[in-house]
Amino acid sequence: MVGGLWGLAWGPFAPLCIPIGAGVGAAAGTAAGAAAGLTGALTEEKASRLRERVSHVEHSHDLQAELQKNITDRALRYWRLDARPAPTIVTVELLDLELTSTRDERVSCAVTVLVSVSRRGAAPSAARQKTYEYASSFSSLSVWLDEENDFFDTSLSNATQQIAAQIVSELAVDERVALNP
Repeated sequence: MVGGLWGLAWGPFAPLCIPIGAGVGAAAGTAAGAAAGLTGALTEEKASRLRERVSHVEHSHDLQAELQKNITDRALRYWRLDARPAPTIVTVELLDLELTSTRDERVSCAVTVLVSVSRRGAAPSAARQKTYEYASSFSSLSVWLDEENDFFDTSLSNATQQIAAQIVSELAVDERVALNP
């Protein structure tokens, strides 16, 4: 597992959204996962440089926290923040950050997230789960390695924004369907 867990609680009958907690060490876990998740056709030297760049970016870019913020910000469009418990629990887990390369030294980044939705008090086995994935387009290795630009940070930000939009939109549609059968 790459990152930590954190949850949101919100429900159709008590519109609210509450961060439950963040996994400790999520940023360090993501960096290690990304380094281990480097696949493709790079030479060992270039792969090592890319792993080093991933490590550097992870120190300044907390993917788990950014994902949590993006989901919470988008959830505000549909639900009111509140401190009361909600009947529905949504848990979001950052599963993987993987870089893939091609023979012509082009690199893509994929982020995978698992979302579990359950009713408060229900058995964990009753939770509905769905995996979300964002994959960037392939770009030149030199762009990914360039420490003078923010390409890597922007790629990760795009991933968390796209995944957050998809998660919240689908949860909002599910809620509207449940309220208007």
